[in-house]
Amino acid sequence: MIATGSEKCCSKKKKIKKNYTMSNFYCEYCGTKSSNISSLTANSCHRHPLGAGKGKHKLYEGSEKSQYSCKYCGTSSTALSSLTANSCHRHPNGTGKGKHSPAL
Repeated sequence: MIATGSEKCCSKKKKIKKNYTMSNFYCEYCGTKSSNISSLTANSCHRHPLGAGKGKHKLYEGSEKSQYSCKYCGTSSTALSSLTANSCHRHPNGTGKGKHSPAL
C-alpha cells in the first residue's frame, strides 16, 4: 500500500499527541516536574550545562517510567531528579565532568 500525503499528515499528528499525553512534564537536566510544558521551559534550571541560572529547563521528551536509566553508563534510578543529580563516570566530557543524562 502506498501512503498518500494525507495519511502521512494524520500519522504525524497522532504521533505528536501520543508523545505528550503525560500528565507531568520533566526537565531533562534536573528532573523538575511541572504540569505543563510552558511553565517548565519558562524557568531557569539549576543544573543547566552552562551553569546554574544560565539556561532554561529542557523538556524531557521520553515517557514517564518506573525506572530511568543513564544513556551513557546505564545507571538506574526511580526518580529523574535523583538520576540527574549525580556525576556520570562515562560522560562524554570525561569522568566526573558531567551528570547522568536520561535515555529516552
